[in-house]
Amino acid sequence: MAKFNPTIAGKDFDSEISAMPMLSGLFEHFDLTLTVRVHLDQMNPPPGLDEYPMKSWPADADGNRHRAIRWPAGGWDLFREMYQMEAGRYWDDMFVITPPTKNTILHYPPGKNAKPRSLHCRFRLVLPLTKPNAHVSIPVYHMSGEQSFRPHMLLYANTIVMPMKVSSNGFSWKHFVSKHEVGHLLGLGHSGDKHPQCIKNPDSLICYGSNLAEKLQVQGQGNLPVLDYAGPWLRRAVQHTTIPEKDWKTDWVANAREKRYNVTLD
Repeated sequence: MAKFNPTIAGKDFDSEISAMPMLSGLFEHFDLTLTVRVHLDQMNPPPGLDEYPMKSWPADADGNRHRAIRWPAGGWDLFREMYQMEAGRYWDDMFVITPPTKNTILHYPPGKNAKPRSLHCRFRLVLPLTKPNAHVSIPVYHMSGEQSFRPHMLLYANTIVMPMKVSSNGFSWKHFVSKHEVGHLLGLGHSGDKHPQCIKNPDSLICYGSNLAEKLQVQGQGNLPVLDYAGPWLRRAVQHTTIPEKDWKTDWVANAREKRYNVTLD
């Protein structure tokens, strides 16, 4: 029986396949865990100042400069906690990816009783205190009470952990930018990336969804996942196992649990 590579240290994130399937929350699956280490760099004005001089105001993704102030007491620890809670929990325990049964790389246990195993997609968001221990270091500014600052993957404001109200086609909902930005750290683009206008201008609003369904996705302006978002796990699984990407099947964890326990969820 061929063996898989259990650990990979990557430039953008690390990955590990659990050594034994009984360590997985779904028992018959192996866990494939992606780990992103993000150093959040607390940005404060020079000593003695409560806010940045106007010439030093940070520019957002649109190039607009915004007034930034000193982080309040307790504000930084709360931001880190909310960021890890929102984004870390969101991307964990969502997908299951299954290789073809005929490929025995993920069969377990060894020998005649071996059974095919799928990969349970897990996620860990680690916040090291120093840059050398991180995959990425992101400056984080505290805005002066407004949410118009538009962050991007490598530049945050305190407002990314606050719910942002979005309206479209007569509907309204709340969007957490932190989940969206961590999706980018995993290598995901925007929900409307394939739209011709987005291809022509990657910074255009239509990249966040050309219709309501795309806007409601977390990589648009909403909070909903789609199966395509299993891509980071799927591509890393190919590196772990050498099984071609086209041969894998993707499903929701909820469906896998239904099959495992033979129950129907209302």
